[in-house]
Amino acid sequence: MNKDVIIKLRKMGSHVNILYIEDDKGISEQFETLFRKVFKNLDVVNDGVKGLAKYNESLHDIVITDIEMPNMDGITLIKEIRKVNPEQLIVVTSAYNNSKYLQELIEHGVDKFILKPFDMSKLFRDIAKIVSIRYNKKRAELLKKQLKEKTQLNQLLLDKMLTPIVVIDAEKILYKNEKFNELFELQCKIESEKCRLSSIFKSERISKLSHNDFVEYLVSYPSEKQIHLKNRKVEHFKVVISPLDGTTSTLVSFINTESSSKEIEKLRCEVKLDDSTHLLTRTTFVKEFDEVLDSHVEYSVLCFGLKNTKEFIRNFGIGHLHDIYETLGKNLQQYFEEDILKNRLTLYYFDTNHFVILVHSQENEKIKTMLKEFGNKYSYTTKQANKYESMFLDFLSVELNKKASAEKNMAEIENQLYMLKGDN
Repeated sequence: MNKDVIIKLRKMGSHVNILYIEDDKGISEQFETLFRKVFKNLDVVNDGVKGLAKYNESLHDIVITDIEMPNMDGITLIKEIRKVNPEQLIVVTSAYNNSKYLQELIEHGVDKFILKPFDMSKLFRDIAKIVSIRYNKKRAELLKKQLKEKTQLNQLLLDKMLTPIVVIDAEKILYKNEKFNELFELQCKIESEKCRLSSIFKSERISKLSHNDFVEYLVSYPSEKQIHLKNRKVEHFKVVISPLDGTTSTLVSFINTESSSKEIEKLRCEVKLDDSTHLLTRTTFVKEFDEVLDSHVEYSVLCFGLKNTKEFIRNFGIGHLHDIYETLGKNLQQYFEEDILKNRLTLYYFDTNHFVILVHSQENEKIKTMLKEFGNKYSYTTKQANKYESMFLDFLSVELNKKASAEKNMAEIENQLYMLKGDN
Protein backbone atom coordinates (compact mmCIF):
# COMPACT_ATOMS: atom_id res chain seq x y z
CA MET A 1 0.00 0.00 0.00
CA ASN A 2 1.46 3.34 -1.08
CA LYS A 3 2.54 5.30 2.00
CA ASP A 4 2.15 8.68 0.26
CA VAL A 5 -1.46 7.84 -0.64
CA ILE A 6 -2.26 6.99 2.99
CA ILE A 7 -0.63 10.22 4.22
CA LYS A 8 -2.63 12.21 1.67
CA LEU A 9 -5.83 10.40 2.67
CA ARG A 10 -5.25 11.11 6.37
CA LYS A 11 -4.76 14.80 5.68
CA MET A 12 -7.96 15.07 3.67
CA GLY A 13 -9.87 12.45 5.67
CA SER A 14 -10.20 14.62 8.75
CA HIS A 15 -12.36 17.02 6.72
CA VAL A 16 -14.81 14.62 5.03
CA ASN A 17 -17.70 12.44 6.30
CA ILE A 18 -17.95 8.89 4.96
CA LEU A 19 -20.97 6.51 4.90
CA TYR A 20 -19.83 2.90 4.25
CA ILE A 21 -22.54 0.28 3.47
CA GLU A 22 -21.50 -3.39 3.21
CA ASP A 23 -23.48 -6.51 4.16
CA ASP A 24 -20.49 -8.92 4.19
CA LYS A 25 -19.39 -8.82 7.85
CA GLY A 26 -15.82 -9.95 7.12
CA ILE A 27 -15.23 -7.31 4.44
CA SER A 28 -17.05 -4.65 6.46
CA GLU A 29 -14.95 -5.20 9.60
CA GLN A 30 -11.73 -5.30 7.58
CA PHE A 31 -12.45 -2.03 5.80
CA GLU A 32 -13.88 -0.30 8.84
CA THR A 33 -10.54 -0.92 10.59
CA LEU A 34 -8.64 0.48 7.61
CA PHE A 35 -11.00 3.42 7.02
CA ARG A 36 -10.95 4.55 10.66
CA LYS A 37 -7.18 5.03 10.34
CA VAL A 38 -7.67 7.70 7.70
CA PHE A 39 -11.20 9.06 8.14
CA LYS A 40 -12.16 11.00 11.25
CA ASN A 41 -15.92 10.74 10.61
CA LEU A 42 -17.08 7.30 9.45
CA ASP A 43 -20.52 5.64 9.68
CA VAL A 44 -20.81 1.92 8.90
CA VAL A 45 -24.10 0.00 8.29
CA ASN A 46 -24.87 -3.43 6.81
CA ASP A 47 -27.86 -2.93 4.49
CA GLY A 48 -29.49 -0.40 2.17
CA VAL A 49 -32.44 0.53 4.42
CA LYS A 50 -30.13 1.34 7.33
CA GLY A 51 -27.81 3.13 4.91
CA LEU A 52 -30.59 5.41 3.68
CA ALA A 53 -31.76 6.10 7.25
CA LYS A 54 -28.21 7.01 8.33
CA TYR A 55 -27.78 9.19 5.23
CA ASN A 56 -30.98 11.09 6.00
CA GLU A 57 -29.88 11.66 9.60
CA SER A 58 -26.86 13.65 8.50
CA LEU A 59 -25.68 14.21 4.95
CA HIS A 60 -22.33 12.66 4.09
CA ASP A 61 -19.60 13.88 1.75
CA ILE A 62 -19.01 10.43 0.22
CA VAL A 63 -21.15 7.27 0.15
CA ILE A 64 -19.39 3.92 -0.42
CA THR A 65 -21.91 1.14 -1.01
CA ASP A 66 -22.17 -2.48 -2.12
CA ILE A 67 -24.75 -3.50 -4.76
CA GLU A 68 -26.08 -6.87 -3.61
CA MET A 69 -27.56 -6.21 -0.13
CA PRO A 70 -30.60 -7.38 1.87
CA ASN A 71 -33.73 -5.21 2.34
CA MET A 72 -32.60 -2.61 -0.22
CA ASP A 73 -30.04 -3.14 -2.98
CA GLY A 74 -27.40 -0.57 -3.89
CA ILE A 75 -29.13 0.60 -7.09
CA THR A 76 -32.34 1.45 -5.20
CA LEU A 77 -30.33 3.13 -2.45
CA ILE A 78 -28.50 5.30 -5.01
CA LYS A 79 -31.84 6.34 -6.58
CA GLU A 80 -33.15 7.44 -3.16
CA ILE A 81 -29.94 9.32 -2.34
CA ARG A 82 -30.09 11.13 -5.69
CA LYS A 83 -33.58 12.38 -4.78
CA VAL A 84 -32.07 14.04 -1.69
CA ASN A 85 -28.83 15.26 -3.27
CA PRO A 86 -28.28 14.91 -7.05
CA GLU A 87 -24.64 15.96 -6.58
CA GLN A 88 -23.76 13.31 -3.99
CA LEU A 89 -20.37 11.60 -4.51
CA ILE A 90 -20.98 7.83 -4.64
CA VAL A 91 -18.53 4.92 -4.89
CA VAL A 92 -19.89 1.44 -5.67
CA THR A 93 -18.19 -1.83 -4.71
CA SER A 94 -19.36 -5.13 -6.22
CA ALA A 95 -18.23 -8.69 -6.82
CA TYR A 96 -20.18 -8.75 -10.11
CA ASN A 97 -18.86 -7.15 -13.27
CA ASN A 98 -22.34 -7.17 -14.77
CA SER A 99 -23.04 -4.98 -17.81
CA LYS A 100 -26.62 -4.40 -16.61
CA TYR A 101 -25.34 -3.05 -13.29
CA LEU A 102 -22.72 -0.94 -15.02
CA GLN A 103 -25.29 0.61 -17.34
CA GLU A 104 -27.58 1.53 -14.43
CA LEU A 105 -24.69 2.91 -12.42
CA ILE A 106 -23.64 5.09 -15.35
CA GLU A 107 -27.22 6.34 -15.71
CA HIS A 108 -27.30 7.31 -12.02
CA GLY A 109 -23.96 9.11 -12.26
CA VAL A 110 -21.92 6.93 -9.92
CA ASP A 111 -18.48 8.46 -9.50
CA LYS A 112 -16.47 5.22 -9.16
CA PHE A 113 -17.04 1.49 -9.58
CA ILE A 114 -14.60 -0.79 -7.69
CA LEU A 115 -14.60 -4.51 -8.41
CA LYS A 116 -14.17 -7.16 -5.69
CA PRO A 117 -11.87 -8.82 -4.69
CA PHE A 118 -10.01 -5.60 -3.97
CA ASP A 119 -6.49 -4.69 -5.00
CA MET A 120 -5.69 -2.71 -1.84
CA SER A 121 -3.22 -0.29 -3.45
CA LYS A 122 -5.61 0.47 -6.32
CA LEU A 123 -8.56 0.68 -3.92
CA PHE A 124 -6.93 3.38 -1.80
CA ARG A 125 -5.73 5.27 -4.86
CA ASP A 126 -9.29 5.31 -6.22
CA ILE A 127 -10.75 6.31 -2.85
CA ALA A 128 -8.10 9.05 -2.53
CA LYS A 129 -9.14 10.51 -5.92
CA ILE A 130 -12.79 10.68 -4.86
CA VAL A 131 -11.93 12.09 -1.42
CA SER A 132 -9.72 14.75 -3.02
CA ILE A 133 -12.65 15.90 -5.19
CA ARG A 134 -14.83 16.48 -2.12
CA TYR A 135 -11.98 17.83 -0.01
CA ASN A 136 -11.02 20.40 -2.65
CA LYS A 137 -14.65 21.41 -3.11
CA LYS A 138 -15.17 21.85 0.64
CA ARG A 139 -11.92 23.78 0.89
CA ALA A 140 -12.98 26.05 -1.99
CA GLU A 141 -16.38 26.58 -0.32
CA LEU A 142 -14.68 27.41 3.00
CA LEU A 143 -12.27 29.85 1.35
CA LYS A 144 -15.17 31.45 -0.50
CA LYS A 145 -17.11 31.78 2.75
CA GLN A 146 -14.08 33.20 4.57
CA LEU A 147 -13.46 35.64 1.72
CA LYS A 148 -17.11 36.73 1.80
CA GLU A 149 -17.00 37.19 5.59
CA LYS A 150 -13.72 39.09 5.33
CA THR A 151 -15.14 41.28 2.57
CA GLN A 152 -18.26 41.98 4.66
CA LEU A 153 -16.11 42.77 7.69
CA ASN A 154 -13.85 45.04 5.65
CA GLN A 155 -16.92 46.78 4.25
CA LEU A 156 -18.31 47.28 7.76
CA LEU A 157 -14.97 48.58 9.05
CA LEU A 158 -14.64 50.98 6.14
CA ASP A 159 -18.20 52.22 6.62
CA LYS A 160 -17.64 52.82 10.33
CA MET A 161 -14.19 54.41 10.07
CA LEU A 162 -13.90 57.88 11.57
CA THR A 163 -11.63 58.90 8.70
CA PRO A 164 -13.43 59.90 5.49
CA ILE A 165 -12.33 57.67 2.61
CA VAL A 166 -13.29 57.30 -1.03
CA VAL A 167 -12.22 54.95 -3.83
CA ILE A 168 -11.91 56.31 -7.37
CA ASP A 169 -11.15 54.61 -10.67
CA ALA A 170 -10.55 56.60 -13.81
CA GLU A 171 -13.39 59.12 -13.85
CA LYS A 172 -15.73 57.27 -11.48
CA ILE A 173 -16.22 57.13 -7.73
CA LEU A 174 -16.58 53.47 -6.74
CA TYR A 175 -17.07 53.81 -2.99
CA LYS A 176 -17.61 56.41 -0.25
CA ASN A 177 -17.79 55.54 3.44
CA GLU A 178 -20.33 56.94 5.90
CA LYS A 179 -17.94 59.51 7.34
CA PHE A 180 -17.22 60.90 3.90
CA ASN A 181 -20.94 61.28 3.18
CA GLU A 182 -21.47 62.90 6.57
CA LEU A 183 -18.78 65.55 6.10
CA PHE A 184 -18.60 66.48 2.44
CA GLU A 185 -21.03 67.96 -0.04
CA LEU A 186 -20.89 65.32 -2.73
CA GLN A 187 -24.43 64.05 -3.30
CA CYS A 188 -24.07 62.81 -6.89
CA LYS A 189 -24.53 59.13 -7.71
CA ILE A 190 -21.63 56.75 -7.21
CA GLU A 191 -19.98 55.64 -10.49
CA SER A 192 -21.24 58.73 -12.25
CA GLU A 193 -18.62 60.34 -14.48
CA LYS A 194 -20.03 63.73 -13.49
CA CYS A 195 -19.32 63.09 -9.78
CA ARG A 196 -15.95 64.84 -9.29
CA LEU A 197 -14.13 64.33 -6.00
CA SER A 198 -12.25 67.57 -6.52
CA SER A 199 -15.50 69.54 -6.13
CA ILE A 200 -15.36 69.30 -2.33
CA PHE A 201 -12.30 71.56 -2.31
CA LYS A 202 -12.70 75.29 -1.85
CA SER A 203 -9.71 76.09 -4.04
CA GLU A 204 -10.84 76.85 -7.62
CA ARG A 205 -7.50 75.52 -8.78
CA ILE A 206 -8.47 72.06 -7.57
CA SER A 207 -12.28 72.00 -7.64
CA LYS A 208 -12.66 71.49 -11.41
CA LEU A 209 -9.98 68.84 -11.90
CA SER A 210 -10.85 65.42 -13.29
CA HIS A 211 -10.08 62.42 -11.07
CA ASN A 212 -6.85 61.61 -12.86
CA ASP A 213 -5.68 65.23 -12.74
CA PHE A 214 -6.81 65.47 -9.11
CA VAL A 215 -4.69 62.44 -8.10
CA GLU A 216 -1.73 63.70 -10.09
CA TYR A 217 -2.01 67.13 -8.46
CA LEU A 218 -2.14 65.72 -4.92
CA VAL A 219 0.81 63.40 -5.60
CA SER A 220 2.79 66.43 -6.79
CA TYR A 221 1.60 68.69 -3.95
CA PRO A 222 0.99 66.46 -0.89
CA SER A 223 0.69 69.32 1.62
CA GLU A 224 -2.51 70.01 3.58
CA LYS A 225 -5.40 71.38 1.56
CA GLN A 226 -8.41 73.46 2.56
CA ILE A 227 -11.73 71.67 2.19
CA HIS A 228 -15.16 73.27 2.25
CA LEU A 229 -17.54 71.38 4.56
CA LYS A 230 -21.36 71.32 4.70
CA ASN A 231 -21.45 73.85 7.49
CA ARG A 232 -19.38 76.19 5.30
CA LYS A 233 -16.51 75.96 7.75
CA VAL A 234 -13.06 75.53 6.22
CA GLU A 235 -10.89 72.87 7.86
CA HIS A 236 -7.41 71.56 7.19
CA PHE A 237 -7.08 68.02 5.88
CA LYS A 238 -4.08 66.00 4.82
CA VAL A 239 -5.11 64.05 1.74
CA VAL A 240 -3.41 60.67 1.38
CA ILE A 241 -3.31 58.94 -2.00
CA SER A 242 -2.93 55.12 -1.91
CA PRO A 243 -2.98 53.08 -5.16
CA LEU A 244 -4.75 49.74 -4.59
CA ASP A 245 -2.46 46.87 -5.58
CA GLY A 246 -3.61 44.76 -8.50
CA THR A 247 -6.23 47.30 -9.60
CA THR A 248 -6.44 50.62 -11.41
CA SER A 249 -8.28 52.14 -8.44
CA THR A 250 -7.00 54.65 -5.89
CA LEU A 251 -7.94 55.02 -2.22
CA VAL A 252 -8.16 58.63 -1.05
CA SER A 253 -8.13 59.29 2.72
CA PHE A 254 -8.81 62.62 4.42
CA ILE A 255 -7.08 63.19 7.76
CA ASN A 256 -8.27 66.18 9.74
CA THR A 257 -4.92 67.45 11.02
CA GLU A 258 -6.49 69.79 13.56
CA SER A 259 -8.61 67.14 15.28
CA SER A 260 -5.80 64.56 14.98
CA SER A 261 -3.43 66.88 16.79
CA LYS A 262 -6.00 67.41 19.53
CA GLU A 263 -6.52 63.64 19.91
CA ILE A 264 -2.77 63.03 20.08
CA GLU A 265 -2.38 65.73 22.70
CA LYS A 266 -5.31 64.29 24.64
CA LEU A 267 -3.73 60.84 24.61
CA ARG A 268 -0.42 62.27 25.75
CA CYS A 269 -2.12 63.98 28.66
CA GLU A 270 -4.00 60.81 29.60
CA VAL A 271 -1.14 58.33 29.24
CA LYS A 272 1.78 60.65 30.07
CA LEU A 273 4.62 58.69 28.54
CA ASP A 274 8.09 59.96 29.26
CA ASP A 275 9.63 61.58 26.16
CA SER A 276 13.03 59.90 26.51
CA THR A 277 12.26 56.36 27.72
CA HIS A 278 8.67 56.10 26.36
CA LEU A 279 7.68 54.51 29.68
CA LEU A 280 4.83 55.53 31.96
CA THR A 281 5.73 58.37 34.32
CA ARG A 282 5.79 58.84 38.08
CA THR A 283 2.61 60.94 37.76
CA THR A 284 0.78 58.00 36.19
CA PHE A 285 2.05 55.65 38.90
CA VAL A 286 0.82 57.95 41.68
CA LYS A 287 -2.53 58.44 39.94
CA GLU A 288 -3.14 54.67 39.78
CA PHE A 289 -1.52 53.73 43.09
CA ASP A 290 -4.72 53.83 45.19
CA GLU A 291 -6.30 51.27 42.85
CA VAL A 292 -3.22 49.05 43.23
CA LEU A 293 -3.49 49.11 47.03
CA ASP A 294 -7.24 48.37 46.89
CA SER A 295 -6.83 45.52 44.40
CA HIS A 296 -7.30 41.90 45.48
CA VAL A 297 -4.08 41.13 43.54
CA GLU A 298 -0.89 41.20 45.61
CA TYR A 299 1.76 43.48 44.11
CA SER A 300 5.44 44.09 44.72
CA VAL A 301 7.54 47.04 43.61
CA LEU A 302 11.08 46.80 42.25
CA CYS A 303 13.10 50.01 42.17
CA PHE A 304 16.08 50.00 39.80
CA GLY A 305 18.47 52.03 37.68
CA LEU A 306 21.69 51.66 35.69
CA LYS A 307 24.38 50.26 37.97
CA ASN A 308 27.15 52.70 37.10
CA THR A 309 26.13 55.87 35.30
CA LYS A 310 29.62 57.34 35.83
CA GLU A 311 31.08 54.79 33.40
CA PHE A 312 28.49 55.70 30.80
CA ILE A 313 29.26 59.41 31.18
CA ARG A 314 33.01 58.72 31.08
CA ASN A 315 32.75 56.64 27.90
CA PHE A 316 30.08 58.52 25.97
CA GLY A 317 29.75 61.97 27.56
CA ILE A 318 26.95 63.48 29.61
CA GLY A 319 25.26 64.68 26.43
CA HIS A 320 24.40 61.05 25.62
CA LEU A 321 22.38 60.42 28.80
CA HIS A 322 19.07 61.11 27.03
CA ASP A 323 19.96 58.59 24.33
CA ILE A 324 21.21 56.10 26.93
CA TYR A 325 17.92 56.22 28.86
CA GLU A 326 15.94 56.04 25.62
CA THR A 327 17.86 52.88 24.67
CA LEU A 328 17.35 51.46 28.17
CA GLY A 329 13.59 52.09 27.99
CA LYS A 330 13.37 50.39 24.60
CA ASN A 331 15.41 47.40 25.81
CA LEU A 332 13.30 47.04 28.96
CA GLN A 333 10.08 46.91 26.97
CA GLN A 334 11.57 44.31 24.65
CA TYR A 335 13.01 42.24 27.52
CA PHE A 336 9.77 42.18 29.53
CA GLU A 337 7.43 42.12 26.51
CA GLU A 338 5.73 38.81 27.36
CA ASP A 339 5.05 39.82 30.98
CA ILE A 340 3.81 43.25 29.91
CA LEU A 341 1.41 41.78 27.34
CA LYS A 342 0.05 39.34 29.95
CA ASN A 343 -0.42 42.22 32.44
CA ARG A 344 1.95 40.67 34.95
CA LEU A 345 4.02 43.85 35.28
CA THR A 346 4.12 47.53 34.40
CA LEU A 347 7.24 49.66 33.79
CA TYR A 348 7.61 53.27 34.99
CA TYR A 349 10.28 55.97 34.71
CA PHE A 350 10.25 58.30 37.75
CA ASP A 351 13.21 60.60 37.07
CA THR A 352 16.92 60.45 36.17
CA ASN A 353 18.02 56.80 36.47
CA HIS A 354 15.09 55.93 38.72
CA PHE A 355 12.87 53.18 37.30
CA VAL A 356 10.05 51.20 38.90
CA ILE A 357 8.43 47.87 38.10
CA LEU A 358 5.00 47.12 39.53
CA VAL A 359 4.78 43.32 39.45
CA HIS A 360 2.42 40.59 40.64
CA SER A 361 4.02 39.27 43.86
CA GLN A 362 4.01 35.70 42.56
CA GLU A 363 6.23 36.81 39.67
CA ASN A 364 8.58 38.83 41.90
CA GLU A 365 11.46 36.34 42.13
CA LYS A 366 11.39 35.64 38.41
CA ILE A 367 11.57 39.36 37.58
CA LYS A 368 14.44 39.84 40.07
CA THR A 369 16.38 37.14 38.25
CA MET A 370 15.66 38.81 34.92
CA LEU A 371 16.89 42.16 36.27
CA LYS A 372 20.15 40.49 37.38
CA GLU A 373 20.66 39.06 33.89
CA PHE A 374 19.63 42.20 31.98
CA GLY A 375 23.19 43.49 31.57
CA ASN A 376 24.31 40.21 30.04
CA LYS A 377 21.84 40.72 27.21
CA TYR A 378 21.82 44.48 26.61
CA SER A 379 24.51 47.11 26.20
CA TYR A 380 24.95 50.62 24.82
CA THR A 381 27.26 52.03 22.19
CA THR A 382 27.35 54.73 19.50
CA LYS A 383 28.59 54.72 15.92
CA GLN A 384 31.67 56.67 17.00
CA ALA A 385 32.45 54.64 20.15
CA ASN A 386 35.00 51.83 20.16
CA LYS A 387 33.45 50.04 23.12
CA TYR A 388 30.16 48.78 24.51
CA GLU A 389 28.97 49.46 28.03
CA SER A 390 26.81 46.67 29.46
CA MET A 391 23.55 47.85 30.98
CA PHE A 392 23.79 46.12 34.36
CA LEU A 393 21.08 47.20 36.78
CA ASP A 394 21.03 47.94 40.49
CA PHE A 395 17.68 47.16 42.14
CA LEU A 396 15.89 47.02 45.48
CA SER A 397 12.55 45.42 46.35
CA VAL A 398 9.62 47.01 48.18
CA GLU A 399 6.79 44.95 49.64
CA LEU A 400 3.61 47.03 49.60
CA ASN A 401 1.76 47.43 52.89
CA LYS A 402 -1.94 47.56 52.06
CA LYS A 403 -2.78 48.53 55.63
CA ALA A 404 -0.65 51.67 55.34
CA SER A 405 -1.65 54.78 53.40
CA ALA A 406 -0.68 55.42 49.80
CA GLU A 407 1.58 58.27 51.03
CA LYS A 408 3.56 55.98 53.34
CA ASN A 409 3.99 53.35 50.64
CA MET A 410 5.12 56.01 48.17
CA ALA A 411 7.60 57.37 50.70
CA GLU A 412 9.13 53.89 51.05
CA ILE A 413 9.40 53.54 47.27
CA GLU A 414 11.06 56.95 46.94
CA ASN A 415 13.44 56.04 49.77
CA GLN A 416 14.49 52.81 48.03
CA LEU A 417 15.01 54.64 44.73
CA TYR A 418 17.46 57.07 46.32
CA MET A 419 19.29 54.24 48.07
CA LEU A 420 20.27 52.76 44.70
CA LYS A 421 24.02 52.86 44.07
CA GLY A 422 23.87 53.61 40.39
CA ASP A 423 24.32 57.37 40.90
CA ASN A 424 27.17 57.03 43.33
